[in-house]
Amino acid sequence: MAPFGLGNPEPVFASEVTVQDLHTVGAEGKHLKLRAGGFDCIAFNQGTKASEIKIGDKINIAYILDLNTFNGRQNLQLKIKDILLE
Repeated sequence: MAPFGLGNPEPVFASEVTVQDLHTVGAEGKHLKLRAGGFDCIAFNQGTKASEIKIGDKINIAYILDLNTFNGRQNLQLKIKDILLE
């Protein structure tokens, strides 16, 4: 489906997921890292939402699929665009 750009926007998906783990990462906890719905997830610039979410909560997320490469390893992660708390 790539390349993405003005005439071909990247697809955004939405799902309700159960939070299995969460913590903040980055300078001053700026980003939110989750394990939800069986996937690793990252929510850039949304670290402040960590105090509103507990393990076991069901949340609705809008996300794009992302291939994360770190220390020579690759894994699929959900890059969260927005979180709707119930």
